[in-house]
Amino acid sequence: MKHGSVIFTLLALTLIACPIACQRNRPNIIEVFQQQKKVQLYLFAAGFCIPCREELHELNEWHASYKHNRRVTPTVFLIAGNSGGKPVTQEDAERFKKEVGFTFPVVADRYARFYKTFYKDGTTVPATVITKESGEVIGAYTPGVLRVSVLEARLNELLK
Repeated sequence: MKHGSVIFTLLALTLIACPIACQRNRPNIIEVFQQQKKVQLYLFAAGFCIPCREELHELNEWHASYKHNRRVTPTVFLIAGNSGGKPVTQEDAERFKKEVGFTFPVVADRYARFYKTFYKDGTTVPATVITKESGEVIGAYTPGVLRVSVLEARLNELLK
C-alpha cells in the first residue's frame, strides 16, 4: 500500500469510526494532510448534487493534464449521500466515486465535520478549499462550481 493510501485510509477511519465522545481527542485532519507537503484541494460534494458531479468530472480531466499535477493533491469529501437524512458512509463515498468516475481519493465526511472546519454556517455544495503545502488556507470557494480556469490561475500563481 502506498504512503498516500495509508494516510487516506487513516483519515477515513478517523472521520467514520470516531464517536462523538472522542472528537476532541482525534488528530487534526489538516495536520494529516500537511504531512504530504503538497498543495491540497479539498472538494466537498453530495451524492444528490448535480453541479458537484459536473465539477468533479471537469476537475478529473483537468488534473490528469495539469502541468503541476504531482504538486497538487485533490481529495473529495462526500458530506451527504444520494438520499438525505442518514450520515454518509465510506461505502457511500466509494460508490459515488465509481458513479461519477473520478480518480481522486474520496473520504466520507460523516456529519460534515471536516467541512465545518472551513464553513461554519450551512452546508452548501459544491465547495472547494485550497491550502498551501504548509496547510494555510489560501482560498475557499462556495457556493457553486469552481471553474477550472479560475482554479488553474490560482494554482499557477501559488506554484510559481
